[in-house]
Amino acid sequence: MDAFGRVTQDGMTQFIIGTGGSTYGELPGGETAANRVAGQDRSYGVLKLTLNEGSADYDFVPAAGEQPYSDPGTVTCA
Repeated sequence: MDAFGRVTQDGMTQFIIGTGGSTYGELPGGETAANRVAGQDRSYGVLKLTLNEGSADYDFVPAAGEQPYSDPGTVTCA
């Protein structure tokens, strides 16, 4: 996004993984908020990043016993 929150092709990718705490919190704006690529508020887990030269692969890996969820992808790095 640019400084005004508009989607741009050369904008920065930001990951927010708020999976700590004692209860699940509701996602601001819901799972389909503007400019959100993916989101869920039903399982704890971690963000798995694999750093490559010029790119990074990512996926959300749920903790053992949590509801299955996956969101794999790749972003390019400048």
